[in-house]
Amino acid sequence: MRSFVRSSPRYILSSLPAALLVLVALSQLTGTGHAQNAESAKAFMDSVFADYRHQGKHLHPDTYYLTPSLRALVDDDNNAANKVSQMPVSGDGDLICNCQEMDGIWISKQSIRLTAPRHAEFTTTFALFQTPLPPDDSGSLRTMRYVLVFAGGQWRIDDIATLYPPPGSSLRADLLKDLKYFKNPEP
Repeated sequence: MRSFVRSSPRYILSSLPAALLVLVALSQLTGTGHAQNAESAKAFMDSVFADYRHQGKHLHPDTYYLTPSLRALVDDDNNAANKVSQMPVSGDGDLICNCQEMDGIWISKQSIRLTAPRHAEFTTTFALFQTPLPPDDSGSLRTMRYVLVFAGGQWRIDDIATLYPPPGSSLRADLLKDLKYFKNPEP
């Protein structure tokens, strides 16, 4: 009987389960490390905003970047609003920039911090129209906080809070309030 030669198909096939096990273990280790990395969260948000730098036209719908639970709330709000012929929270503009019209996004400040394993907050200030802007042009300035969650091997936005201009609302809270209203509309 002939022994396996290291380059023979039999040897390769017999080694495959062990090699796959090692690859799966390594991917789990690197996935966890990646989730705790602020740079990877920032890279995700950089990719989100890169999509908005083309004269206000972007490749993905704003819901593309959301966690499944936040996307489900958006869908539920849209469906509830349509049933009563009302405008949903998400139907009045773009969720990512909390805006209706823009030329693009020009970032002036940004920061990222890990709040827990697999959770981060990204805060940014940006303008919706190309500079120079008048100093009192508060209508085009935004300061936003994005709550990020690392799930399914990637970062996603789990909530968006508008810090400036006021009132400082949270998308998730606004959606829940809207859904409650649609369930019991005031006369």
